[in-house]
Amino acid sequence: MNKIGAHNAATGEKGSFWSKPLTLFARCQSKTLMELYDAGVRLFDIRVRLHKDGKLYIHHGPWRSKENVFSVLLPLMRRLEQMDETNDPVYFEITYEGSTVTDEAFEAMTWLRHQLVCHGRAVVTRINRKTPWEAIETYYPLAYDGDGVGFKGIHGWRCLLPIPWLWAKIHGRVEFNDKTFVYTDFV
Repeated sequence: MNKIGAHNAATGEKGSFWSKPLTLFARCQSKTLMELYDAGVRLFDIRVRLHKDGKLYIHHGPWRSKENVFSVLLPLMRRLEQMDETNDPVYFEITYEGSTVTDEAFEAMTWLRHQLVCHGRAVVTRINRKTPWEAIETYYPLAYDGDGVGFKGIHGWRCLLPIPWLWAKIHGRVEFNDKTFVYTDFV
């Protein structure tokens, strides 16, 4: 099986009202998590931020999901509950979208990790901080293709174009293999 990872996986979900104008610049996926899973994705890059209501929301910069992270992940978690040892594991990488990870935010991310691994074949590989990029805790190291975070064909997002779908279109098709996970946009 090809090891396909979805960069900013949950940006295919609905954004909050205030995020709608940012969707063009922040949306790295055009499919929901369930649609990505059905398309063969087995590594989900989930970016989160803790809000005043004490809940984690999916984030990509200022873009925010309409629903909290648990509501967004629930359909996929239910699917994972139905899996047994004959199914390949599904991997998640949780990244805090921001520079300061408070104790409360870290606690919320470890709670999210616990919720995921309690559901069937889910494996959380690590918890990260985005700015500056740093692995806070590594639970299950994976081999990635590409630079430190494994983005194939987009050169670690070192670009002047702020529109992910256009950047992906310029670089063309991403090659996958059976040895290492490759993060990509617009699966």
